Amino acid sequence: MRALRITFTIALWAIAAAAHAQRIAEVVIRGNVNVPQEAILAKISAKPGMDFDQSLLSKDRAALRDLGFFSDVIPRTETTPQGIRIIYEVQEYPRISQVRITGNTVFPTDEILKLMRTQPGKLLNHNDLAADIEAITRLYMQKGYLVNVDPDTVGPDRDDPTILNLPLKEVTVESVKVAGLRKTRERVVLREMRYTRPGALYNLEQIQKDLQRVYNTELFEDISYKAEIGSDLSKVIVTVNVVERRTGLFSIGAAYNNRQQLVGFLEMYETNFRGMGQTLGVRLERGGPANANNYEINFAEPWLDRRNTSLSLSVFDKTLYRFSRGLFTSDPGTIGNEDRYDERRRGGIVTLSRPLSETTRAYVGLRTESVRTNNPAVLPSEVFIKQDGTVSSLSLRLTHNTRDVDFDPASGGFDSFTVETALADLKDIGTAISGGFVGKANFNKVSIDLRRYFSPQGRRRALADKRHVFAVRLYAGKAFGKLPFFEQFFLGGAESLRGYPEDRFWGENVALLSVEYRAPLAQNLVGVLFVDAGDAWGGRYGTINDFTQHSSFKPQIGAGIGIRVRTPIGPLRLDYGFGSEGARTHFSIGNIF
Repeated sequence: MRALRITFTIALWAIAAAAHAQRIAEVVIRGNVNVPQEAILAKISAKPGMDFDQSLLSKDRAALRDLGFFSDVIPRTETTPQGIRIIYEVQEYPRISQVRITGNTVFPTDEILKLMRTQPGKLLNHNDLAADIEAITRLYMQKGYLVNVDPDTVGPDRDDPTILNLPLKEVTVESVKVAGLRKTRERVVLREMRYTRPGALYNLEQIQKDLQRVYNTELFEDISYKAEIGSDLSKVIVTVNVVERRTGLFSIGAAYNNRQQLVGFLEMYETNFRGMGQTLGVRLERGGPANANNYEINFAEPWLDRRNTSLSLSVFDKTLYRFSRGLFTSDPGTIGNEDRYDERRRGGIVTLSRPLSETTRAYVGLRTESVRTNNPAVLPSEVFIKQDGTVSSLSLRLTHNTRDVDFDPASGGFDSFTVETALADLKDIGTAISGGFVGKANFNKVSIDLRRYFSPQGRRRALADKRHVFAVRLYAGKAFGKLPFFEQFFLGGAESLRGYPEDRFWGENVALLSVEYRAPLAQNLVGVLFVDAGDAWGGRYGTINDFTQHSSFKPQIGAGIGIRVRTPIGPLRLDYGFGSEGARTHFSIGNIF
């Protein structure tokens, strides 16, 4: 019995000792230098007196890692007579003396450092460092750039752990490809990609500007792009997807407009000649009130060199019909025998232009023309309209273009300032010119053209999006010196003051305000409501017949409706306008503004 009691006592003692051994007797932190012991102990769940559970070690290790001050936490245990001793060996990050940022070209180092929580003099904390990398990424994204930070390369320097190395890899373009081309040569697209080029920084905003320039060539119906990871995470491959537009036109037939009335014509027009984005146009005409033969040849090269110098040439021998109706009658006392007035113009125009900035372009133009008028039946006081001679001029023009789509703007604006200096040499046509002059004379003209576009639907999300648009134009000009009659400012008709005859008003001064509301009706069809207000006035040439002129500004108002049909040679315009002198239908080609 005594032996049994001894055995039972020993068993109870063993059970008690085993239970005591599974309790946590002590928690020890080792390796910390700068992080207070109390802060570490507050984060762990293992406490003296608790029952020991192996899962506590992994749980506390994760909690200490979450503090961010330790590169590693190694838990281990020791068995003591009092129980389990838990030891956490921590490896502290150093106190930072310098943040060494490399690879940054978009933002200066000081600007990046201002964003960071990690600063010299502070303990390195990987939570703060992760937040810093995220802040740097956001900074780049705000400007449209992408940056790659490789976690394996970020950290204390090997030779001096107090220096934090933070290498940035700004994302660049590895290559640019073009898909969907059938006629257009690839370089026509790539030359418009000013910013998105191999080796250049990849920028989401600038690639949109590049695509906008490509779209503004009017060679493509639609354009989009795709970016894929290149040979490493800091490089992208950009693929531009295009849908080509029909750019060629060949037509033969008859046409009617306000100026020329009925004419027969043969026209060949190509805006993507040889697939190079060049424009070549030839138009031959026969007919009109003067039953004349006319021709006009146009050529444009948008890229003469790498700096985007452009060239345009125009050679012509054509009749310009003014006033769009018979204005004269052969009453007694009149000189001449024709009821219309027209000008036979023969010459050429050459223009060179080059961009000065992203939105500004400068032009220089040379023009030389021989002008011969017909023999309208005019009164002696109106004989000034008969002026024959030559005109040569030099023009300088500066434009500022912020339109989203040049040929169909829904936002932005277009400003143009032009100065022209010219020499006219008028010949004596055998009649004493009343109010005019004969011989050589210099004159100068200045003009300003301001245009703005607003959409109630907001800015386009894609370049091909259709928008309802309010368009506003303010145009003004003034001439100085002796002007031939045919070099004045003319106002009225399809290109300016709708609801009035072509060239209804003239003078040395001009002002015009136009407002349009444009609503898309179908894929290539737009409806328009418009109001025009303006006048041309002043100068040496007064009233002719019932075309009363003004010596001072007297604004005329026209309003009406119209439609626009988009074609390869530009929009066809049909407007019906009401003015103070009645209503008129206007037909023309190309945008007014």
